[in-house]
This record gives sequence, structure tokens and C-alpha cells, in this order.
Amino acid sequence: MTKYPTNAAELFRNHSNKQKAYGVVKKALELLKYTQQHRGINMAILDGDQFFRELLPSITKKIEALIQDIDLLLITHNLKMASDPFLQLKNEWKLVNNHWDSLEVLQNFEVHNHFVKRLMKFIRTVINNQESAKFSQSSVDQDNTKITEFIFHDFIDLIESLAQIRGLSSHIASSENSNQSLSQLLHLLINTSYEKLAQTKQKLANDNSPEAESVLVHIGRNLCYQRAENYLEIIPKMVTDDTPRLAKSQRCFSLGTEVLNSYMEVLHISLNILSQSISPQLQAWIHNSNKQKASYETSAIIQE
Repeated sequence: MTKYPTNAAELFRNHSNKQKAYGVVKKALELLKYTQQHRGINMAILDGDQFFRELLPSITKKIEALIQDIDLLLITHNLKMASDPFLQLKNEWKLVNNHWDSLEVLQNFEVHNHFVKRLMKFIRTVINNQESAKFSQSSVDQDNTKITEFIFHDFIDLIESLAQIRGLSSHIASSENSNQSLSQLLHLLINTSYEKLAQTKQKLANDNSPEAESVLVHIGRNLCYQRAENYLEIIPKMVTDDTPRLAKSQRCFSLGTEVLNSYMEVLHISLNILSQSISPQLQAWIHNSNKQKASYETSAIIQE
């Protein structure tokens, strides 16, 4: 049985720690967005698309700035449990950024995938760490455990699958010569994404919490499911149509980015929903405190 904090100071401290964690995660989600874009742009550049090369400096600059921002937050909030994983992440980014253009296409793809996987693990470490006193189990609202698991595992995994498709399809579309192994990998990723999409729908539908219902509303407003289904259906045709290859590559990237932006928006909204929630224990304390205050004020009025 989980041991809950019993005094107000600990309740507020845990709530403050949660806010600090979500502040780091918010920056990390932005970093995820741009590193996924970096992968897609690199994939197109490796086949000679100069349009994407012009986009690279801006994306790289944003990544470097976000890494500095997260580093500062970890130091400011003294989040030691996340410092070592992030140091590894920073070192890996240097390798990716300095050597991507010397790699073969599939190597470049896998190197970026590994970096993104490590970044997603870092995000989950900040959210779910059970050992640190800063982020004990009591600081993560028990009622939100299920939706938190959904957002930072199922939903974010689906986003990464869609982002991989964007990068790979952008390269295939821009290539002068067909590559059977890359085409097979693209179809594998599409099939996997269909499965993840179905699992995501089912898992969220089975969660009746207010937070899950709110997330589902925003998924509907952003047409996330419909956009993903249309994207997965169109992409195999788009990479092989008769459109000039560079224009085709840009279309693949733009369409993928449009879909991913809708998912990223829901991801940030979900983070805000979770960060604004208050644990049942803190809610009870505030409620009791307000009752006591009202009682004292009533007594004072009667005495007067």
C-alpha cells in the first residue's frame, strides 16, 4: 500500500516538485519535436534535396537552445536523478549532429532513432521516477497514473512511429533509384503504426477518468485519428507517384509534419491537464482548511 504524505508542507512540496518535473518535460517534448524533424530533414538531404538543407541550420539552432534550457532547469531544480541520463543524451546529440552527413541513409536513420529513443526514456524517467525523494510516488497523483502511462508511453510511441514514416518516406520520395529494403521498411512501419493507432484508441476508450475524457476531446478536435489514418493510407501511393521527386519529397515531409503537429498539440495539452491536477490528499487538505477558515470567520462574526 502506498504511503501518502500527511502534513501540508509535504503535500505542497510534492506538488511543487511535480510542477518542476512537468516544466522539464515540456522542454523535452519540444526537443523531441525538433530532433524528429532533424531526422526527416537529414534523410531528404542525403539524397540531394537542397530545399531541406536550407532548413537544417534553424532546426539545429533550436535543438541546441533547448538542450541548454533543459540543462539549466535540471541544475536550477537540483534534479540529480535526471542529470546523468541527460548528460548521456547531450553526448549522443554531439555525435549525431557532427557525423550524420558521413553516414549511409539507413545508418543515419538508425542513429537518429536511437537518440529519439533515449530522449523518450529521459522523459519517462522524469515523469515516472520512483526512487528520488524529489519525485516519490506520492508526488505523482495516483488517480492520474493510468492516463500518464497512456500519454508518455502509448501516445508518444505512436508519434515516434509516424515521425519515422515522415523521415523515411521523404527520403524514398526524393531518391532517383528505388531501394527495396527501404521500401519494405516503410511498409513495416506503416503496418506497425496502424497497430499502434488501434491500441491507442482502445486504451484511451477504456479509461473513464476526467483527464482521459479531456484528452479524448482534444484528440477529436485536432482530428488526430482521422489525420493519421489518411496519412498512413496516402503515403505508400505518394512515394511512388509521377510527381517530380524533389516536390514529392517536400509533400511527404509537409503532410507528415501536419499530422505530427496535431499530435504534438494534444501532447502539450495533456501535459497541461496533468500539471494542473491536484492530488486527492492536497484537495482534501485545502477543503478542510477552507472549512476551518469559514468556521473561524463565522465564530468571529457571532462574537461581535
